[in-house]
Amino acid sequence: MVLFGLLFVASIGLYLFEVNYSATKGYEIRQLQKDISAEKLANEKLQLQIIELRSMADLNDKISKLGMVDAGMPKYIDSNVLVARK
Repeated sequence: MVLFGLLFVASIGLYLFEVNYSATKGYEIRQLQKDISAEKLANEKLQLQIIELRSMADLNDKISKLGMVDAGMPKYIDSNVLVARK
């Protein structure tokens, strides 16, 4: 009878330990899933940034291959000055 009582108490203790362990692991899994979601979002942002930077690099390469040069600052004509006469 005493042995049965000890087995019963030990099984209750083991059950409580397993429930607590499972709950702790569940919390850790949820936290890791949140971290994964945040990292995926950061990865997507970095991928978009890579695409933008590559497109600028490709554009600069195409401009240099076509022999285009920088136009510089434009010069504007003052509208009060007479430019041409009839």
